[in-house]
Amino acid sequence: RYSDTIESSQEKPDFTINSLFELPSLLALM
Repeated sequence: RYSDTIESSQEKPDFTINSLFELPSLLALM
């Protein structure tokens, strides 16, 4: 599910804000 969020975030102008939440999520998965 997070992969879809990353793709959609790239299309959005506020992808940088979303990426901040994505980083901890990726670390949690790893």
